[in-house]
Amino acid sequence: MFDILYRAGCLIAVILLGMFLSRIGMFRHEDYPILAKIGLNVTLPGMLITSFADFKFDVSLLLLVPVGLLANVLLSVAGYLAAGKEKRQRVFNYINYSGFNIGSFTLPFIQSFLGPTGIVAACMFDTGNAIMCTGMTYSIGAALLPEKGEKQGARTFLKSLLTSVPFMTYVILLAVTLLGIRIPEAVTGFTSIIGAANPFLAMFMLGIVFEFHPSRKNIRLVLKNVGIRCGVCAVLAVLSFFVLPFPLEVRQALVLVLFSPITMNAPVFTDRLHLDTAMAGAINSFCIPVSLILLTVLMACIGL
Repeated sequence: MFDILYRAGCLIAVILLGMFLSRIGMFRHEDYPILAKIGLNVTLPGMLITSFADFKFDVSLLLLVPVGLLANVLLSVAGYLAAGKEKRQRVFNYINYSGFNIGSFTLPFIQSFLGPTGIVAACMFDTGNAIMCTGMTYSIGAALLPEKGEKQGARTFLKSLLTSVPFMTYVILLAVTLLGIRIPEAVTGFTSIIGAANPFLAMFMLGIVFEFHPSRKNIRLVLKNVGIRCGVCAVLAVLSFFVLPFPLEVRQALVLVLFSPITMNAPVFTDRLHLDTAMAGAINSFCIPVSLILLTVLMACIGL
């Protein structure tokens, strides 16, 4: 138990370090896109390559791709129904209830507490998640509110997927693994050095970008959004842990990814549809400390 709290506390301390250095002016919010490029395009792929090389892939894990996609759909539908009859609020909820920030938030936890099996399981879930949160959810939201925002066709959606380095890394590594091609040790020796930096960089970025300044009027809406999202995810986590026929390490990884904070694409898509971007940002920021607390508690509860 102490080891769990200590290692989780170290990850949280890195977030606090990022917040502190941001507040004293050593780093600025404008630095986040640069750090995000390094994290998503360099350290995260390095960690994935190393993990896949150390793991004997089980084809049954491919079932986690539709699980990730279905989890997004259920959250979007829950948000849509929770909004009542107001059309703009329905679309806002549809976008801001779904999506999981796995690559830059939950994977560092899984990397620290679970082995390659947990990482690969999270990656399979994130493949389905990426299909939704990189464009599909936005496309459906735009269709529900056609008079607002940008239209996103199939070509734009496919381009967003094909130019996503983490998503394409998943696809390439999956193909290499299924073909039985072994990644050379010379490659994994290099990528292991890069991947080791991923937990620090991912947590540090969150500290730099973290903000939460909602008005008193909006706090109730933020709590409602996060509360319903957590409730749906709790049901999915229980079903995943006790019903799905996967090894324990895989089910533990599923529980953790289901309590990831909302994807950082949600405020961007909200802005494109000319909805309440400030509220979307408040929800996104509030999800971070909530997920930190829940993940720390869950890691003790599920036996990590």
